[in-house]
Amino acid sequence: MKNATQEENANPQVRCAIYARSATGAAGSIAIENQIRSCREFAESKGWQVMNSLIHVDAQVSGLTNAGRNGLAILEAAFSSSPHPIDYVLIEQPSRLSRNLSDLLAIVEDWRLRFGVDFYFVVSKVDTRDDAVRAMITMSADCQVPHLSSKVRRGMQGRVLQGFSVGGRRFGYRSVEVVDAVNVTGTSRQRILGYRLQVIESEATTVGRIFNFFADGLSTSQIAAKLNDELVPRDGESRMCVDRTHWNPAGVKRILLNPLYVGKLVWNRTSQKIDSATGKTVTTNNEPGKWFHADSPGLRIVSDELWSRVQNRMADAGQSHAA
Repeated sequence: MKNATQEENANPQVRCAIYARSATGAAGSIAIENQIRSCREFAESKGWQVMNSLIHVDAQVSGLTNAGRNGLAILEAAFSSSPHPIDYVLIEQPSRLSRNLSDLLAIVEDWRLRFGVDFYFVVSKVDTRDDAVRAMITMSADCQVPHLSSKVRRGMQGRVLQGFSVGGRRFGYRSVEVVDAVNVTGTSRQRILGYRLQVIESEATTVGRIFNFFADGLSTSQIAAKLNDELVPRDGESRMCVDRTHWNPAGVKRILLNPLYVGKLVWNRTSQKIDSATGKTVTTNNEPGKWFHADSPGLRIVSDELWSRVQNRMADAGQSHAA
């Protein structure tokens, strides 16, 4: 069997590197192996040579961003320093290179200009040497993030309608496991169907005080200072740490604007996207028409009358918007 150096010295007509990526855990290693095998089989069918020294992978790395793509970076560095030209980078499908179409096109363009390297996506049969590369990639790429996001939203809406919690922790509530009453597996371990919110009475009392304080004329800053002076616990803590502030005006305002406290769940008020350059999550407010509403009367803490007084005062102060 030839080693990598012998392969490189053989100077075949078409030389190939391979890149594979998977975002999942244990199953991801199998997926990566399958990707590499698929690329090898394709190269063999074409009579092309795969350079074993130029097979690089990114395991458990999202395709939504270029951040943390060490395997791709190593491959790029190898092209920068290698004295041996590579004709193609073989990849199973476009989504393995990137699920962000603009990033995918940028990489293809940049590597072709700097290294003279093209890409071949073996499942889609897309050859970036084709003059219509952008159109072909646009049609063939598995960049289905909007579609996947829509499916996730629909699934979460269904969970909400079933009474399950799909968000993070809210002050005044705890998440309680809901287990399957019918043990179809025959094991001693019960299947968890989901989580439902349950009112925490001690925190509910604090929520009521916050609403009353604001309705009676206190500002959010004054309310936060009062709660800190009283060492009122926040976020389920058993005690307050006196060396730092736990309550702040922004946190008080979020409570005052959250309709969950009158038993109305408003979901999908914000969207989160990953900045492909930094890998950081950016949160933006959705238009009210995209919000999802569901009644949760069992989660009510304050009355409609008190809620209206608070919202009217918020509106007068120009602060009435999504929390």
